[in-house]
Amino acid sequence: MLKNNKVLFVLSLLISVALWVYVMGTVDPQIEAHINNIPVKVTGQEPLKNNGISAKLDSPYEVSIVISGKRSEVNKAEKKEFIATVDVSTCEMGKNTAPVEIKIPTGARGIVVESISEPLATFTVK
Repeated sequence: MLKNNKVLFVLSLLISVALWVYVMGTVDPQIEAHINNIPVKVTGQEPLKNNGISAKLDSPYEVSIVISGKRSEVNKAEKKEFIATVDVSTCEMGKNTAPVEIKIPTGARGIVVESISEPLATFTVK
């Protein structure tokens, strides 16, 4: 019976599928995912407005990020839930740079931002 190539093929296919189901369902491996075109929002304008000035990004600004985590959590995460911000509250007149911060969705357990395409935003305060 085992000398029949068709039987061996079907048996190896079944074992492969069973192992794949086990790994994906039980082990839940770590993976990485790329999320592109997240718009950067300016925060912290209130202290500047009190002084009669405001901050504006030098151009429409979007970032891309790489996230990692358990496959099930990364697959559940949606692009629109990630928020990129730059805090301008402590900046001075003229050109400034500040770090871009990424807010991870509250329901996304164990997701880590591995990298940001543009970690610093350039903007003008006037």
